[in-house]
Amino acid sequence: MAPLLFSGHFVVMPTDWIAPVRRLLLVSLIAVGVSLAPVSLAPGVAADTLPVETVEFSGGGHLSGQVLKEVDSGKVPFVVVRVDDGISVAIQKNRVSRVRTKNELTEYARLADEAGNDPEKHYEHGRWCAAHNLSAQKQYHYQRAIAIDPQHERARAALEYVRDDQGNWVSYAQQQRNRGLILVGGRWQFPEAVAKDRFQDEQNVKASKWIKELARLRAQAMRNNSKSAESLAAIKAIKDPLATGAIAGELIKSRGKDVQPRALRMEWIKLLGQFRNSQSVRALVMAGIDEPDPVVREAALKQLQEYGSRSAIATYVPMLNPKKSSNNNVKKALRALTFFPDRELAMTYIDALVTTHTREVTSGGGTNAGFTDDGSGGFSTGSKKVVVTDTIRNDDAHRLLIEVEPGADYGFDQQAWREHFARQLTSYEGSLRRDP
Repeated sequence: MAPLLFSGHFVVMPTDWIAPVRRLLLVSLIAVGVSLAPVSLAPGVAADTLPVETVEFSGGGHLSGQVLKEVDSGKVPFVVVRVDDGISVAIQKNRVSRVRTKNELTEYARLADEAGNDPEKHYEHGRWCAAHNLSAQKQYHYQRAIAIDPQHERARAALEYVRDDQGNWVSYAQQQRNRGLILVGGRWQFPEAVAKDRFQDEQNVKASKWIKELARLRAQAMRNNSKSAESLAAIKAIKDPLATGAIAGELIKSRGKDVQPRALRMEWIKLLGQFRNSQSVRALVMAGIDEPDPVVREAALKQLQEYGSRSAIATYVPMLNPKKSSNNNVKKALRALTFFPDRELAMTYIDALVTTHTREVTSGGGTNAGFTDDGSGGFSTGSKKVVVTDTIRNDDAHRLLIEVEPGADYGFDQQAWREHFARQLTSYEGSLRRDP
């Protein structure tokens, strides 16, 4: 009685151990990831009695034999391979990378035999192998080509060789290592960049944890139970800048929904103000225009007065363009800018004193009668869109001008304001002239 044959992923059992009705064994995978050694034929069976094909496995290794059939039906599709007259093996198809036919293997053997010591033929055979997904054989024939002819340019290129500064052949990988690069994720990078990316990944993981932690603390703080005070104290004690994104998210989620008390929302503003990073400034800048609660909104703008005023101004000033912003957005921006008066922006304030906006409105909607010159007539129904132009005075622009130019007040007269600042500029320049 023959022993069991082990072939890496499979256990193969000689069929004379079981009833003839079970001559085909469906063998389960038992060692995923272990490379396979070819299963040899049983003693006494000549190799040329079977058409030899090769089944290659996705996990590495291969099995030689005759492919009897491929079964795609059922829960587990499989390929049946006969390795000798007494043994057949069923292999799950998701473990098979490809099946190589006898003709393909015969052609490979013929080309390999013809190559001999000709470097060009070995190179061409390597290309044939590449076209037929024979990776190991491809590498072998390219290597043979450069072993015979070390200066074979195309074989060198196929093996990813390049010339160094002295004109010598080196592998591309070695060249990159000589430059101080390392291969990470299929890309050659400087170690410093890799370390930076890994650090950033770690920071992102920690920041994500803050989202869950803050949601937990906020929920407990709002339950009004024995743990509420403790949770609120934990929120107030947060010092980790990596919590910035989670805090900004809490502020945005609570906006306009009246689901969080104002006192808690003010804590978000205070925390964002203490971190003083780009993410916290961005959240405060947006709160300065979008926050519906005036108390919370003003608290955000006051935090920006301490840190982030330049970012605030850089965001709000472009919103004053009536061609790109609605009057509502112009008013929001001006309201926020009153916290950051700047005389250098005087001309911007003047332009925003009176803004013109266009909007579409729907008119009509009833039934209209019409008559032509020959007396015929008809009725039409429906509505049409009409463009309406609104000219609006903006009080906050006037307020800003008075603040940056005390003692002057030309109301909403834009031309008068422009002439005033022009006189100021002329007077300033004249004071610099020296007497002859």
